[in-house]
Formats: sequence, C-alpha cells, structure tokens
Amino acid sequence: MRFIVWESLKKMGISQDGLERFVKEKGPFEKQISELENERRRVEGIVKKLRDEHMRLFGETTSLQAEALKLGKLGKVVKLGRVIILCKVCGMEGVFVKLHTASEYTGMMRSGVALQYRCLYCGQWSIYRPWDILAEVGLMAAPEQIKEAQMPLAKD
Repeated sequence: MRFIVWESLKKMGISQDGLERFVKEKGPFEKQISELENERRRVEGIVKKLRDEHMRLFGETTSLQAEALKLGKLGKVVKLGRVIILCKVCGMEGVFVKLHTASEYTGMMRSGVALQYRCLYCGQWSIYRPWDILAEVGLMAAPEQIKEAQMPLAKD
C-alpha cells in the first residue's frame, strides 16, 4: 500500500524527501488540520460580522432611498403645484389635482366646499373634500420613522 502511495506522489512530482521535509517544517498533518480548522472558524466569524454589517447598511440604504423618493415627490408637488392622489373607486394613484393656495383651502374648509375629480385609470368621478387632498400632501411630508436624536426635548 505504501508503495502505491509513494508511486502516486512521485507521479505528482513530490519526492519522499520533499514530503518528509514539508512535514518537519509544517508539523504533523493533524496539527495542520487543527490549525486550518481554527483559521476556518476565525474567518467564518469575520464573514458573519461582515454579513450583518452588509444587512444593516442595506436596510439603511433602502430607507434613505425611500426618503429621497418621498422628498422628490413632495418637491414636485411644491414646484408644480399638482399632486396625484388615490382614486376612491379603484384605489390607484390616478387622480390629478391642481393645488390651490392655503387661504383658498381654508375658505373651502369653512364653507364646506367639495371638489370633484375624475380618475385617469377607471374614469369614475369622485368627490374630494379639501381635507382629503391636504391629507395626501401632508402624508408625503410626514417621516416614516422618527429617530430618538431627531425628537426635540419638551421644555417645561
């Protein structure tokens, strides 16, 4: 059996003296295997920490992208003076509303005026109160989550 092993090592270009020298330098195979196992555990720990950090950063990036999209939408509302709201019939964002001034909305709310708009998708007309429209604009400006550092302290 040993002869067959040495013959196959010889075919691979490994001499018996070279193998003995390698074992003397590196130690017995059991020790090398043990060292490799320890190295594998250490690297697995590093990989786990990096995976956790990646997931944390991915979540943070996704949150920032959502906030940027929301702010971009709000910026367009302010710049163009128009907002797209949900249809009361089909639920799609298909009702285009030209915004009025704050004083006009205040007057509409006091007098109980209702506005009628048609959905781009289903074609149905629905009645919207000024509160419905302003609530959609307000929801765009509201943060998804509030961090402790952002909350101002109450003054007594």
